Amino acid sequence: MDMYCFLVPMGVIRVMLLVSFLSLAACVWEAQKDPSVIVLAVESFNARRFACDGINGEEDRARDAGFSQLCKESIRFTHAYTPSLMSQASMASILMGRYPFELNIWHNGSQFLSATHKTIPEYAVEKGYRTSFFSGGPPLWSKSGLRQGFEVFDDDVSVRGDKLYQPIKFNFDRFLNWHQKRRHQPTFSVIFVPDLQFSKAATVSDSGEER
Repeated sequence: MDMYCFLVPMGVIRVMLLVSFLSLAACVWEAQKDPSVIVLAVESFNARRFACDGINGEEDRARDAGFSQLCKESIRFTHAYTPSLMSQASMASILMGRYPFELNIWHNGSQFLSATHKTIPEYAVEKGYRTSFFSGGPPLWSKSGLRQGFEVFDDDVSVRGDKLYQPIKFNFDRFLNWHQKRRHQPTFSVIFVPDLQFSKAATVSDSGEER
């Protein structure tokens, strides 16, 4: 099964797909039979931290960071910009291809996506896709209204003093467990990675060392 992966930095200089994603998705659905799509939305991941052109050693850093396959195989948008610095508004625009003022979402608080709007995953469901959203934590919760069209919207993160988010490894494990059972079906999934917001929060390596 063909699978398309889109990396969406959501930092101070965030890159967003907007209408381009809608157009591309439509073209892909027509050009090939049932390809799967994964959107990786990384909070606080400055677009300048990720480059594939080799300028100032960025290519080496990308390779060392495990991004070489994305550099070689992904479709990259070099001149797409988010209309908002707020993650909730940005994600709503990604899933709708519309500006925040059209959706009445300006911040990460109590402004929620109205059910009157139709989202990309809702269109995907109509095409026979299985859909999922895996949130690693704040500020993207199901109460935001972003769950529209997602068969699964997993935001099961119990926020407390020593646990502010779900680390990326566990977030991806949840996605892989879900996808494994549907690997013969076309899927549309979003994985929200909030880890970089919590640079001062201690994490544990695979060997059990706190860092």
